[in-house]
Parts: sequence; C-alpha cells; structure tokens
Amino acid sequence: MTLENFIGILEESTGVGWTFAIWDLLFLSVLLIIGILLRSKVKFFQKWLIPDALLAGLLGLILGKYVLGTLTQNTLYIPFSEGLAYYPYHLLNICFCSIPLGAAEISWRKIKKGGLSTGLCISFTQMGQVAFGVGIALIFIFLLGFEVSPLIGTLFMFGYGTGPGQAYAIGNVYENLGLFVGGKEIGLAFGSLGYVFAFLGGIPLMMWGIRNGHTAHIRSLDEIPEYVKTGLIRDERDRGVAGRYTSATEAIDTLSMQIALVLFTYIISILVYLAIWSILPKGASIYLCGFLYMICVMVGMIFRVILDKTGRRYILDSQTQARIQGVTTDLIVVSAIAAISIPMVWRYFTPFITIAILGGFFTLLISVWLHKRIFSDHQFERLMFNYGAHTGTAMSGLALMRVVDPEFKSSAPADYTMGMPLALVCQFVIASIGGVVISMAKTAFWPPILYFLIAIVFTIFLWHLWPVFGFWKRYKPFWSLWPKD
Repeated sequence: MTLENFIGILEESTGVGWTFAIWDLLFLSVLLIIGILLRSKVKFFQKWLIPDALLAGLLGLILGKYVLGTLTQNTLYIPFSEGLAYYPYHLLNICFCSIPLGAAEISWRKIKKGGLSTGLCISFTQMGQVAFGVGIALIFIFLLGFEVSPLIGTLFMFGYGTGPGQAYAIGNVYENLGLFVGGKEIGLAFGSLGYVFAFLGGIPLMMWGIRNGHTAHIRSLDEIPEYVKTGLIRDERDRGVAGRYTSATEAIDTLSMQIALVLFTYIISILVYLAIWSILPKGASIYLCGFLYMICVMVGMIFRVILDKTGRRYILDSQTQARIQGVTTDLIVVSAIAAISIPMVWRYFTPFITIAILGGFFTLLISVWLHKRIFSDHQFERLMFNYGAHTGTAMSGLALMRVVDPEFKSSAPADYTMGMPLALVCQFVIASIGGVVISMAKTAFWPPILYFLIAIVFTIFLWHLWPVFGFWKRYKPFWSLWPKD
C-alpha cells in the first residue's frame, strides 16, 4: 500500500484532511502572541480569566476572510488554508495520546476508585447532550417550522462533548450521506462556541463555589494569584518546573523524545482505528471517526502499562507531557475559532445559537447536579474539571480546576483518564447503534428521531449504573443543585 492510498483511506474514513500548510502555524503563532499581550494588559480579560488562545481565535476569526476579507472585498485578510479546520481533529487526538503517558499512575485500583464513576459521568453527560440537542431541534422543526435536520442536535454533543475537530468530522459524514448541508461547518462552530461557554460559564461557577465555601483549597477570590489573572509569571519564585530531563542531550533532547513517544502512540492508534473501521459494518462505523481520541487514550494507557511493567517508566516525564497537552490545546482553540464559517452559521443561526446557549446551560446544570451525588471527595474541583471537559476539552477542565486546586490535590484529571475505557465501551455501543440507524436514512428526518429515542433510553440505563457500582448518594430534595451534607 502506498502512502497516497493510506492517506486516502484515512480521509475517507475520518472525513478530515491529513496534509497541512505550514503558513497556518505561523499565522496562529502571531495571533497567540497578540492574545498574550491582550490578556496581560486588559483588566476585563484578567477579571474573567479569558484564555489567551480564546482571544487569539476570536482575533483570527475577525481578521479572516469572512469578516475582514468581506469588509475589504478580499483584498486584505489572513489567508488561512482550507485545511485550518483539520487541525483541531488531529491536535485533540495527539493531546489524548499524551494524557495517559503523563499520568501519575495507571492501575485497576485507580480505575475502581474514581475512574468508573467518571466514565459514567462522561457517557451520561454526552448522551444527555444528544437527547437535549435533538429535542430542541425537533421543537424548531415541528412547532416553529424551521427547515433544519434534527442531526444538528447530535453535532451539539460532538462539538461540546468531544471537540470541534471531532464534530467537524461527524458533520462531514452527514454531508457525504446527503443528510445535512453544511454539517462540518456547524460541527466546528459548535465545538468553538463550546470553548467560549467553558469559560463564560465556568468562571462564574468558580466564583460562586469560592464565595460559598465549596472549594477545599481556595477560600477567597483574593487568594487567586496575580499571575493567574495576567497570564504571565514575573516573579522568579512563582515559576514552577516545566519539565525534567529523561535523556542525555548529547543523544537526543528530552522534548524531542517526549514528542516522538506521543506521535508514535498516535500512529499505533491510527492503525487500531483502521483495523476496527475495516471490521465494522459500514453503517456501524459512521461515528467511529468521532471517537478516535478515545482510542488514542486506550492505546496510550496500554503503552504506558507496558513501560511500567518492563521497568522503562523512566523515559517519560509527566511535566513535559503536560506541556505537550497544553500546546496542542492552545492550538486547538485558536484554529477552531479562526476556522468558523460565518456564512454557514448564519444559514442555521437561530436553531444553532439556541441549541448552543440552552445546551450550554443544560450541561452546566446537569454537571452541578451530578457531582455532589456521584463523588465522595473534592466534588467542586471535580465539577470544574468535568464541566470544562464537557464543553471544551480536558485541558479546558484542567485550566478551570487549576485555579481552585493549584496543587492538584484532587484526582479529577487522573480519574478522567481512568474513566475513558468505560466511556469508550458505552459510546461505542450507542455510536454503533446510531450509525446503523443513520446509515439507513433515505431522508434526514426520521432516523435522527429514532436515534433521539435510543439516546434517551441509553441515558436512563446509564443513570441506573451509579447505584450498581455503589457511587450514588441519595441527597434530597431531588431538585437541589448542590445539596448540603
């Protein structure tokens, strides 16, 4: 098999491109520098802890062809390539390859302690997002007479629950099946707006938790360090260690080795993905491209366990792996927002923005309601992490959690990794069923309704698994978002 054939198979199965333009990275770097300067100087951005990458992405959208290009009649704008929308997909997969490599411990004990409940939380929230998104779409169709596919509700889940790249890939599948014109652009837009909601919803939530004493490590807003607000660490005493050497620089730089290990994991994950894709029936594999990041986590966990068992854990450095995760997340945010197609979003603007906003509040409320009931320790810190992960990515959750848990005393990030196997099994089942249903579609209408009903049934099933595993706490009253102990 030639490389061209191999890339062709990947592009067919995932719906995204696998070749890129170096100029995109150069432009994104310039935007990130401007975002850094804006955060360090503007008090409003500091008060709301707006990430530099989010500012950079919004600036890229404004200076791109759909805003500045339109105003200047395409004579002046940042000339991003058409492949800019592909970056979030690959970068998220790479990020999730790195997460298990940088984890403190991979063990069955950790999975049982918090991983199982976290895995149920991931699946339950995502299935709830599907049901909510499709339900709102059906209201627009039946009651308001809008011409839009109910599949827009599933793209909401993929955008918020998995990421903009994965939503783009699923939207492209819908387009190829003739079920949703503009699906990939809407999926990317949902994912981008999810990052915005992660912080516009997460920061007020964080302030509420601090003021009401729900945080274990930060008791007042005044305790948030100044460098967290400005984004730049000026004092030498506040500077932590970004990484440690695990190799002799005369042989190879440690960063080079860490990146090579992550990309090696990604290649193996791609091969595993293609093996599964080739075995599954065509219909059942429709949604598989949206869960490549979970396969990356599983392969990364297996690779990590092999290194642990063979006594070669020393070649990994957790802090350097954390930097790799941070870099990929920043590039995901700025590229996803800058690549939004404004004309296509405008075409579906009313149902899109309604589902995005109401769905964001739904995710916020269900996250707050769940966490006191399904975890026994560090409930608010876990809430901040998981809410960020269910609207942006794991790194969004990490950024929010870091403010209220600067010393990482909670195990939320580790439990998120440990919960991925269970989440992958649950998602694989519902995605396979949903893929078969959608592939049978001759129209874009009735199959999504059936998928909507299946999502509701599966959500109820997941609900009942918490008591089975012994995690559920029967706080009353039922409607209390954050019941007292």
